Amino acid sequence: MTNKIKHPRKRIVVLEFKDKDAIYTYNTCAELAVANNKNKIGIGIGALWNALAKNNGVYENDLCKIYYRKIENNNNTEWK
Repeated sequence: MTNKIKHPRKRIVVLEFKDKDAIYTYNTCAELAVANNKNKIGIGIGALWNALAKNNGVYENDLCKIYYRKIENNNNTEWK
């Protein structure tokens, strides 16, 4: 029997709309694309992956700004 190793998530995807001043966070780019269609964010999922890969994890257009934000997983913290 093999156990699947689940790696902790290292980053999340942040969506900031420029006209609404609203910030939304998603676990993956695919979740962002499902929740917001191409007309709403101005880019499709394939182009978004390419833009984030080429521009150090940041994509910006007239409608919104999408970027990766690092998170810390403190699994080995000691309680005091």
